[in-house]
Amino acid sequence: MHALIIEADAIVALAIEDSLREFGFDSFAFATTAGEAVASAEGLCPDLITADMHLSAGCGIEAVQSICSHKTIPVVFVSEAAREIQRRVPAAIAVRKPFPSSMLAQAVAAARAA
Repeated sequence: MHALIIEADAIVALAIEDSLREFGFDSFAFATTAGEAVASAEGLCPDLITADMHLSAGCGIEAVQSICSHKTIPVVFVSEAAREIQRRVPAAIAVRKPFPSSMLAQAVAAARAA
């Protein structure tokens, strides 16, 4: 399974990758900006997206909305701004940084089941 990790902090992106590997994901793309994220998803449609709200350039919410405008892809927001994300996108599944792997696992399962 292929995951797109939209995250400006490389250490956090690697932590997410490590956790997703435990959940069966074996292919990853990384994006630090909204533009990179959209381009990556156009190249290879992910089975899951994780996204931070604050990126190097752009907003993770807007990147996800653009990517998911024509296809349904499970999304988990991983962000210090989890409450802000849920305020802006009430149906969003959001995990607050720093996160335990078990919490990310629950969020991924919920996103994939939705």
